[in-house]
Amino acid sequence: MSKSSFSAASCLALIPPLVIAGFATGTSAPPAAAAMIRGDSTGDLARLARQIRPSVVQVSTRRSAPSTKPGSEAEPGDALDGLWQRFFGVVPPFEEHGGGRRMTVGSGFIVDRDGTILTNNHVVQNSQRITVKLDDQSEFSARILGRDAKTDLAVIKIEAERDLPAIRLGDSDRLETGEWVIAVGSPFGLDSSVTIGIVSATNRAFNNRPYNKNSFIQTDASINPGSSGGPLINLKGEAVGINTAIYSRTGVNMGIGFAISINLVKDLLPRLRDTGRVARGWLGVAAQPLTPELAAFLGMARAGGALVSGIQQDSPAALAGVRLGDVIIAFDDVMIEAPDQLAMLVAQAPAGRRATAKVLRDGKELNLNVTVALSKEEQALVAPFEPQTFGLKVELVTPQIARRTGLEKTQGVMVSALEPSGTAAEAGLRVGDLI
Repeated sequence: MSKSSFSAASCLALIPPLVIAGFATGTSAPPAAAAMIRGDSTGDLARLARQIRPSVVQVSTRRSAPSTKPGSEAEPGDALDGLWQRFFGVVPPFEEHGGGRRMTVGSGFIVDRDGTILTNNHVVQNSQRITVKLDDQSEFSARILGRDAKTDLAVIKIEAERDLPAIRLGDSDRLETGEWVIAVGSPFGLDSSVTIGIVSATNRAFNNRPYNKNSFIQTDASINPGSSGGPLINLKGEAVGINTAIYSRTGVNMGIGFAISINLVKDLLPRLRDTGRVARGWLGVAAQPLTPELAAFLGMARAGGALVSGIQQDSPAALAGVRLGDVIIAFDDVMIEAPDQLAMLVAQAPAGRRATAKVLRDGKELNLNVTVALSKEEQALVAPFEPQTFGLKVELVTPQIARRTGLEKTQGVMVSALEPSGTAAEAGLRVGDLI
């Protein structure tokens, strides 16, 4: 037996007991699920699988072997937080040793009959050669049309010299918790695998992913290494997400998976296909969320908006007249609840676009006209406010705060939040204290 075959067998031997339609064998499925599996309820899953599988592909890449652990070859802006466990990376049965190269296997799905395929960026980044295998086992070389590390999306294309079956893109905003979905892909290189589950949650957010903010679907459909880039499908046969990450302590499925919402993809797909990249807007401010205590201190009725704690010189925000201490409460008529939301709106705005930023200053609302600039990768669109040490957060004393507190000069910082058990709280500091 070859080394690869032995590795595959060893890996499969470690997979937990067979899971059918999201329920382990030996357990009884709820009546609704059992009815669906029999095909006499809301949909015929066998028919749906036959419809979808020809549009799902296996994406194999040959790339230079990294000198560090799998997944460490992330690009700037591509690192996934500690909560994330990448699907892709070195799938043990398909790792090749020697020659400084390795092969990895992921998934993708056809979005245009001309051979345009959607997948994850981490599936194809740093690749020297990309091979796409269709459901009929035919193989084609693929080229990258565009990719975006910040949202982990990539578009590739094959020349099949025939029309290919494309998956319809659905409306992920209409998804509801508890709705049935299926995941299709190549877990552990097992192409065209289909699993079923439900939408466990929608609008999942991760603090270090402002470009994907609130755009993740959580599902318990079984997904594993190699599933990355495959579609998450609703019972209408529409792609509502791209399987991208799992939460796992073992590297395999634990029932908590995440897919990028397809509505975010629909906005970026034309730009990736036509220009090869995603050009983002830039505002040039640092912003922090408003705590209830800080909102009350500033005389606000609710803790919403983005508090400006820094402004870059000659930035669009500076040129528009944004000041330290302003609270941005709307951007182009969209109410702002948090800085990450503002960052996403700014990112989606094309360079040169004139937008209106509504700010709250000294209890009055002002409309400022701002011209969005083109973001450079090293610049933050809306820089996040980083928590300080000692269990507290502070902000610069702005002219507004100085007037409210009777200070003659705008110097020092004000405590805006405290951890109850933190060092600062134990030392006697309180929210609103001036340092």
